[in-house]
Amino acid sequence: MNTRLSSTIEFVLPETESVPLRFFDMTDKVLQSWYSGLQLDTGMYQVEISGEEFTEGIYFIQLQTSNKSITHKWSLIQY
Repeated sequence: MNTRLSSTIEFVLPETESVPLRFFDMTDKVLQSWYSGLQLDTGMYQVEISGEEFTEGIYFIQLQTSNKSITHKWSLIQY
């Protein structure tokens, strides 16, 4: 059985700020988080999310800035 095991999340910050990035399931349980409590400088960032330790299903990735929240759905599908 093949599984797509990872995805790369890219984002650009136009200014320095604290930007937590979290990965959570349908029950809002946070499974991984990055950059919590850190001030990130202006620039481009990349985070790789590996699906090896998760079961097939629907997950969410959320980036929280000082003025908005961006959430994307991530599907882990075995084929």
